[in-house]
Amino acid sequence: MVKECIGTMVLSGGILGARQSQYAYAYGLACSLEAKLLKAKDFNEFASARGISEIVATLEGTPYEKDLQGAVGKTLDAAKIESALSSHFERASGEVLSCIPKRDRLELKELLNSERDLRNLKTVVRGIAFDAETGEVLELLESFGNFKKEFLVELANGKSLGKVAEKLKGMQYYNAVFAGISEFEKSHKLSHLETIMDLEYLQRLEALEKKTKNKEVRDYIRMQNEALILRNLKRGQNQRDFLLKLSGYYLSRENIERLLMGAAPESVLAKTPYSALSKSPAPEMEIERIIITALKEAATRKPLSIATIICFIKEKEHEAKNLRALIIGKANGLDAQTIKGLLI
Repeated sequence: MVKECIGTMVLSGGILGARQSQYAYAYGLACSLEAKLLKAKDFNEFASARGISEIVATLEGTPYEKDLQGAVGKTLDAAKIESALSSHFERASGEVLSCIPKRDRLELKELLNSERDLRNLKTVVRGIAFDAETGEVLELLESFGNFKKEFLVELANGKSLGKVAEKLKGMQYYNAVFAGISEFEKSHKLSHLETIMDLEYLQRLEALEKKTKNKEVRDYIRMQNEALILRNLKRGQNQRDFLLKLSGYYLSRENIERLLMGAAPESVLAKTPYSALSKSPAPEMEIERIIITALKEAATRKPLSIATIICFIKEKEHEAKNLRALIIGKANGLDAQTIKGLLI
């Protein structure tokens, strides 16, 4: 992606249109930061490191150094290091987002924040449902959207889904959590509640897809549509009417319909990048890898588009997730092979 961006940056003076010229600085910044991303070999070495201190020492001289300096004292605190990693991601992604035109910036922030809010709220709800300690829940929280860390801590400390619903009143997912409590109390299963939350998220994506004029944003929405459908094939049956309206990125509406009507996933996905999904030991991570590959391909085809920005932010997010997984793994004494299994 870096070479393509450098090449197109040279042309931004007049050959390109005004809108592309407006993006030129953002593209250049994203490309320069993308070149500094950690590589797969770095994560493999980190997994075999003797401890957190070795990982932190290796990150000196990387873009993470500035954020880690304030977190590292005489004793290494895993929670402070995780917080520093999150701060670095938010700063780096925010810097790139701040450079793009306002309309695209607001739409992309809305899209990314919705994704993060769903993920983090599910983590809190699962923690409460399974009586996890607040600290254990916090370890699993990722980058933050509209729900900031302090608010999620407050929700987790409530220790009941009823209190979560109370605090969400007037906010997104209030209706979903409120509607799902009685079913959870009867069955002690979260499937119904999580399905309603997924549906609200997909409805948000549908509304955003209708209003955006940006093809790359619509493409990313379609990636998220099919990712959630694939993750929730069994749970999604009772929301079939809505799901059948969705468009996928690799999956046509016809293939989505076949999946929801009970066709064998192996046959429907055979000629798509998801063909090996059913054999994957970690299907959710495999879906994430496929999305990143799709974003890289889109950014390569059209470097002067918002696809380059989305691709960088998602790659940076995955880098931060992997580093957090390494820190948590080392803090809990996991072996190198187990930690590698946690990496995207």
